Amino acid sequence: MLLPFTLCTMQLERKLQKPGTPFIFTSELIREVVRNTSLDNLLICLSIQKDERHSTKKVFWAVSPFADGRSGKLRIERHGKWFCCSSKKSGDILSLVQDVQRQKGIPLLREHAAHWLLESGASWLPVKEWLYEPEKPSPQKTKVNTQAQELKSIQSKPTLASKGLGR
Repeated sequence: MLLPFTLCTMQLERKLQKPGTPFIFTSELIREVVRNTSLDNLLICLSIQKDERHSTKKVFWAVSPFADGRSGKLRIERHGKWFCCSSKKSGDILSLVQDVQRQKGIPLLREHAAHWLLESGASWLPVKEWLYEPEKPSPQKTKVNTQAQELKSIQSKPTLASKGLGR
């Protein structure tokens, strides 16, 4: 099951941090975001045109966003490493997002690049079971529930019912 990032973020904030504090991407969470990134979706979100003719299952080729014109090629491997043949830049998926956004005038940190991957729909986070742990009831609710259970047990006993204490 997949969740929209904002809902997943709210649940993570509720479990891991104090409400109202900014969400912190841990290195483990960033690795998971990168691992779950769809390269097809990434190219679409970055407005990079994929070269279908030269791309294979393991290596994607695209028109480089760092080159002038359509002559530059960008190679992206399935495991997330990329190399621009025209500018000789290389890195991982997060650095690609950072470099493309920097070219547009939007500098991003790695954490912001991971957030951008999630918000743009290029990546996703799996829902963890610990996000849905039931919250512990307050002591007041527990006391009321205990009293209600005692009342039901008293009313269900036939000896008390015959004396007029039950139903």
